[in-house]
Amino acid sequence: MTKKLLFPTDSTPDLIQAGTAILEKIYRAGHAYQKCGVMLTDLVPTESTRHDLFDDRDRQRESRLMKAIDGINSEYGARTIHFGDLGGMKPQWAMRTAFCSPRYTTRWEEILLAQ
Repeated sequence: MTKKLLFPTDSTPDLIQAGTAILEKIYRAGHAYQKCGVMLTDLVPTESTRHDLFDDRDRQRESRLMKAIDGINSEYGARTIHFGDLGGMKPQWAMRTAFCSPRYTTRWEEILLAQ
């Protein structure tokens, strides 16, 4: 199922709202759900987005809010500040990373050293 956003956004509340709208459409009571994934497409740098004449939201204010949340979580640890939809606890279904492959090509700290 797909959902096209009306306006380009990097705002977490907008993305949560879009995901919740899709979930409400596909949810059926009585089914045993486990987990799902979300794929974001048509991503562009913030500087490249065109503003819509009918988008009357204060995007600069939203951007400052997201930067403040990210900064606090970066300094004090993940989930220090979170959105109410997410709760404060790590979900039971969180991805298990104990057996992930090393990320030699994307993480400096995981580069192999020859001795």
